Amino acid sequence: MLKQEMLWKINTQGYKSAFTGW
Repeated sequence: MLKQEMLWKINTQGYKSAFTGW
C-alpha cells in the first residue's frame, strides 16, 4: 500500500473541502 497515494487523495479532498466548505 502506498502512503503517497492515500496522502494525495486526502490532500486533494481536503483542499476541495476547504475551498467549497463541504
